Amino acid sequence: MTTDEIKQSVSMREVVEMYGYHPNRAGFISCPFHHGDRTPSMKIYPKDYHCHACSANGDIFSFVMGMDNCDFKTAFSILGGTYEHSKTKFANQIRKDKLLRQREDERKKEQFKADFKKEIIITWNLVKAAINGFEPYSEDWCYAINQEPWLIGLWEHVYINDMKVNEIDVLRKCREIRRRILTLR
Repeated sequence: MTTDEIKQSVSMREVVEMYGYHPNRAGFISCPFHHGDRTPSMKIYPKDYHCHACSANGDIFSFVMGMDNCDFKTAFSILGGTYEHSKTKFANQIRKDKLLRQREDERKKEQFKADFKKEIIITWNLVKAAINGFEPYSEDWCYAINQEPWLIGLWEHVYINDMKVNEIDVLRKCREIRRRILTLR
C-alpha cells in the first residue's frame, strides 16, 4: 500500500486507539508528547491531530513516528505500507533506461562501423583512380601506389581477420591520403 492508500484506509482515531488512547466525545485525548496534561489537549481529527498545549501536530505517520520514536519508513511499515511495488517499478524503469541506452550505443557503434567501412572504400577507390590517372613512376603515382598496400592490409586486418584497430587513427590517415591525392590532381 502507498501512503495515500494508507491515509484513506486508516483513520487518525484508529491509530490513536492502537496506542491505547480513546478520544472523548469532543475528540480530545491527553497529549502523549508532553507531560503534565491534566485535561485532554490533543484534538483528533479524521486525518490528523493537533495539540493545543504543545502545538504538536501531524498525520497518522507523524503520530506513529512520535509514539515509537522511529523514522518514516518504519512508521510506514507499521501502518501496513509496502515498498515492493515502488521499488519494482523504479527498478524496472532503471532497467528499461539502461536497455534503451545499450541499444542506442549499439546503434551508434553499427553506424560508426558502416561509416568507417565507407571511409576506407572511398579512400581505396580514390587511390585506384589516382594510380590509373597519374603518369606512371611520377612522384604522385608513387605516393598513390604506396598507399594501396596499406589499405589492402587494413581491409584484411579489419574485415577478413576481424581484428581491432584504432579507428580514429585510421580515419585520420584515410582523410590525409584523400586530401593529398586531391591536392595532387
